[in-house]
Amino acid sequence: MNNRDIIVIGGSSGATAPLKTILGALPAELVSRMADDGRRSGRRSVAEMYEARALEYRQYADTLRKAVLQSMTSLASRMDEAGPESDG
Repeated sequence: MNNRDIIVIGGSSGATAPLKTILGALPAELVSRMADDGRRSGRRSVAEMYEARALEYRQYADTLRKAVLQSMTSLASRMDEAGPESDG
């Protein structure tokens, strides 16, 4: 049985920029560089391990981006359906 991690991120419309920062800071680039270092130093098995990990991190980031986009789209749709708020 596969384990699945669920990440729930909430925030107001002002949370978009920090979310982009968080998602952009995932370690895929760092791990890719570690794989490159492993290849350059002749440690092929280490490089392969880091390449697999980098792919996994990129897939996690893609999943998170899709979830955030879906959440934001859903919220915008609900706000459109609600219409403008009345002042009185």
